[in-house]
Amino acid sequence: MIRNESYLLRKIEDRTFLLPTGQEINWGRGSVELSNIGEIIWEKLKENCSTDDVALAVYNAVTEDCAVENEIVEVAKDSKLYRQIYCDVKTYIEDLAAKGVVNYGAIISDNSEYKYYKIAGIILKICDEKNFIGSFLDDFKVLGNNNGEETVSVYIHETYQPVEYGNGNIIVDSSDVRILEKEHAYEMSFKTLSDINSALVYKEKKIIYLNVSNNSTAENILFAMRLGYTLYALEESKLLIHSASFLYKGKIWLVSAPSGTGKSTHASLWEKYEGVRLINGDSNLLDVDSQTVQGVPWCGTSKICENEDYKLGGIFLLERGTKPEVCELSFPDKVLKVTRRILSPTWDKKMMLHVTDLVEKSCRDVVVAKLVCDMNKESYMVLKEYIDRLSE
Repeated sequence: MIRNESYLLRKIEDRTFLLPTGQEINWGRGSVELSNIGEIIWEKLKENCSTDDVALAVYNAVTEDCAVENEIVEVAKDSKLYRQIYCDVKTYIEDLAAKGVVNYGAIISDNSEYKYYKIAGIILKICDEKNFIGSFLDDFKVLGNNNGEETVSVYIHETYQPVEYGNGNIIVDSSDVRILEKEHAYEMSFKTLSDINSALVYKEKKIIYLNVSNNSTAENILFAMRLGYTLYALEESKLLIHSASFLYKGKIWLVSAPSGTGKSTHASLWEKYEGVRLINGDSNLLDVDSQTVQGVPWCGTSKICENEDYKLGGIFLLERGTKPEVCELSFPDKVLKVTRRILSPTWDKKMMLHVTDLVEKSCRDVVVAKLVCDMNKESYMVLKEYIDRLSE
């Protein structure tokens, strides 16, 4: 959990208050008076920490033993005084959270159980005490992170609070999502997901907080999680491409197009007439360094996703037309058109530069062409002939 930085700590004579600012005032939030212990809690919560961390800070202040060594900590925790402080701190924090002062509602139990999932080489360490995800990610489940791989911590927390916009710079405000950039994190609110109250994605700590309602679906939670995941995956030179994919001649071939154009329909023609396996019906993660397509659970409404990795054969940019044909593109057109199909974040110039550098590298390493088609068997045959010629 962490404090809501939209509140100002203000002393008035011998009393201490937290005063709301900005959007908090618009939400109708009022001032909150802090006790002496409350001031200690507020100071500790400037960084993400657990109830145990806060209780120990209060214990240290009360006993004036602020240099507790690790072996003494466990002794302190066994004391009657510490157990009482822990209970009082937990109640105090819950009250602050109800008032919006502890931001994002991210209260994490010290005894939380975690489940581990491996998606494209990145370990997700998920705390989901209400089991919102259920068996949705079982195909990606692992026992833990035994190989020291990149780990992202995800906390799914049920909260009844309204979306906390807080203070920050708006960097995205689309019909689907609003993203604010803060000093250490991105805060997100989802306009089309009524069961996802808000999300917080840290820039450097690789932590995602999801604040959800009690009727949240696994599909919506996973969609909200995707924004944070793709941010961290981008740092590993991995791009999420809006595309359907099929396995042919030992390689993955991507058919990319805007929603509703027919990428999944075209991929299904390959399944029907060639008997190939469809790998993902909506999104594919490309590891640019190895030019490998890696399995991910994001598959739109297609319900098609396989947790397997294959070399990328090529990318075909689908365009509707009456005469099926494969058209070559200039190199700049390849880069620009593929970039428009990227689902990885391009929220600022630095991200866009990184994305276009990765796209440019991919366009030099694999086939990229335009596929004009009308969603019938001839379209499949035209592309099959083209790919077969590449293999000659």
